[in-house]
Amino acid sequence: MQLYLDHIAILTDSVEVTADSLPSSLTRFPIESFESEGTREQYIELSDRMGTKLLLIEATGVGPYSRTMAKRGPGLHHFGYITDELDEAVKYFARWGMLLHPISMETMKRQTVWMCRPEVPFLIELSHSETKEKPMPDAQISIGIAGSFSDIIWLPGMRLTGTNQSEVSLRYLNSAFSLANTLPSKRYKVIEDHKASFSEFPQVKKGEKVIFKEIDPNNSAWFSGTAQDGTKGYFPRDWFYRETTSQFAFALLDYDARELNASTGEIVNQILEYGDWLLCSNQSGEGWIPKKNIEQAGR
Repeated sequence: MQLYLDHIAILTDSVEVTADSLPSSLTRFPIESFESEGTREQYIELSDRMGTKLLLIEATGVGPYSRTMAKRGPGLHHFGYITDELDEAVKYFARWGMLLHPISMETMKRQTVWMCRPEVPFLIELSHSETKEKPMPDAQISIGIAGSFSDIIWLPGMRLTGTNQSEVSLRYLNSAFSLANTLPSKRYKVIEDHKASFSEFPQVKKGEKVIFKEIDPNNSAWFSGTAQDGTKGYFPRDWFYRETTSQFAFALLDYDARELNASTGEIVNQILEYGDWLLCSNQSGEGWIPKKNIEQAGR
């Protein structure tokens, strides 16, 4: 099976502003508009050696990209791969916990499949082609996005790293730069003080097991259990794999249950959303805070 990284898609408020922040030496393709998708798009070739391109996407009308922008703002959207064996490519990503996106029921007619998983900060687009593509270079592309998670190294030709930087950063061959206009747009104002419920919180690494107790009767997106170090707490169900009758659940991602201490009037920045909680950051660090304690503060 060949699996070739064709493009890295970035959502932006302005194609032109983001494109202008990139080195002038990069080859730019014409900007195109797609009314059916509600987008303006531009491909930018990273290098002749690699063949991998950046795809800048600006949402201009109602559609899936405008809904994504409204939900989580600009930033990394998806990785586009070309493969000569679509079924095998799907199996490869499924082994890493990726699931078929419902839109694939429609796109399969065009030999394209989309994959996703809750809380994984990107989608995977797989397109079938018999065309012989350029071979993958030895040098990997490294992308940094705002967030706290272990490096994702199972993306062919890619390494994805969580950073403290707000904008998406890109490193390849001998080049490194940040992409303008990819700042996260979710800022919240605390409307009710939130103090951490406990002094100790479970911290689980990918692959570690948790003793499953029960699904939270008040919110089925969470379950209660005990980490390997004996710390008890609540865990997001979508971040763990558990056989129906098993007493153990295995972490698919790193998880830190630390809650965020925040005072009324304070501004916090959203990292990700899960159920009725948000993982946010402030000057004291990162942690979870209930949605009921905050309201949108704008950019």
